[in-house]
Amino acid sequence: MSNDKPSKTQKKREMLALQDLGERLITLSEHQLEKITLPEDLAQAVHEARNMTKRGALYRQKQYIGKVMRQLDCTPIKDALAKLDRVKRQQIALFKQAETWRDRILSGTPEDIEAFVNSYPDADRQQIRAWRRQYDRERSAAKTPRSSKLLFRYIHELLQTLLETGTA
Repeated sequence: MSNDKPSKTQKKREMLALQDLGERLITLSEHQLEKITLPEDLAQAVHEARNMTKRGALYRQKQYIGKVMRQLDCTPIKDALAKLDRVKRQQIALFKQAETWRDRILSGTPEDIEAFVNSYPDADRQQIRAWRRQYDRERSAAKTPRSSKLLFRYIHELLQTLLETGTA
């Protein structure tokens, strides 16, 4: 018996991995799916699966997607999905960083504002201080913390811009 051929179990694992990859394509948003170049028959099968509501039909469609994918080189699809995952992780980290800075600025001292401005020289010190003062007024008046949201949005957009330009 030659070891050149993959075993039946190995073939089944590979088939299931491709089917899982196909299921992942189904769960992507339309915007994310547009970023991935798919062959016409695979793209059509994925779009059809996204519109299916019956479990049996969806199951068969997923199997069909796996079958179509077995005939393709799936490396570009795997690479595109890995890139989407990296971008998602980057966005989550950016969100958490913005939350951390917002919380530090709002609950800390004026030195925390200075630390932020020193870390990000493009930041508008006066505006940040104004939001901090407004936050203190809102909190003492038991109002909805609108300034907290504005500060978070500002920090997030600043960090996003710096990330996109590569200066972060």
